[in-house]
Amino acid sequence: MSHLETKVAETQRETLDRLRREGEVTSGTESGAIQFEEGFTPRTLVGALFVAFVMLPGAIYLGLVSGRSIASASEWVTIVLFAEVARRSFMPLKRQEIYVLFYIAAALSGLNAAIGISGGPVGNLLWNGYLHQAPQAIGTPIRIYDPELRQFVWTTVSQAVPAWAVPPESSPVWTLRTFLHPDWIVPLLLLVVGSVLDKVGQITGGYALFRITSDIERLPFPMAP
Repeated sequence: MSHLETKVAETQRETLDRLRREGEVTSGTESGAIQFEEGFTPRTLVGALFVAFVMLPGAIYLGLVSGRSIASASEWVTIVLFAEVARRSFMPLKRQEIYVLFYIAAALSGLNAAIGISGGPVGNLLWNGYLHQAPQAIGTPIRIYDPELRQFVWTTVSQAVPAWAVPPESSPVWTLRTFLHPDWIVPLLLLVVGSVLDKVGQITGGYALFRITSDIERLPFPMAP
């Protein structure tokens, strides 16, 4: 690399550093000083428990019964409720605590966004069970490969669905209408494992992108947090 290219690279690096510092200052408080405060406090922990044991079960039940969802309203209900209680207790919530509460309550909105099905995480299992027993699935023939017979055989779409995805048509869960049955253990276990892996992937992927954009590429705000 020539001397001119080195100077250009240094100038670009200095410019990016200056833009990043200016972005951090303008995104701070009005005085220009950046002050970091903890947002996950005992009060936000109580809010998380409220969302987990009140709002989330209520949203799932409402979705299963009526097909409607309160996910879009759950964020503001939680924030307004806790902000008003804290204000009347002469301990108003900090901006960081409000953000954490909003983020926790917003998880309700993401439960049904992917597939558009009400009922929370188990709504997809109910949808699979409905498709499994649909007349179109029972009466539609399909040719699949049987690993035990080592040849292609004819069967129906309903019978071709594996038991780890949805209980078979002959299972008593469809007449009992309950998830508390051994036939649901594997599908529910896969649902839990998939949810945990998805959350781990989001956290690790976000942290990796943060390190790349902030420490390696050193991009200015808001292109890097």
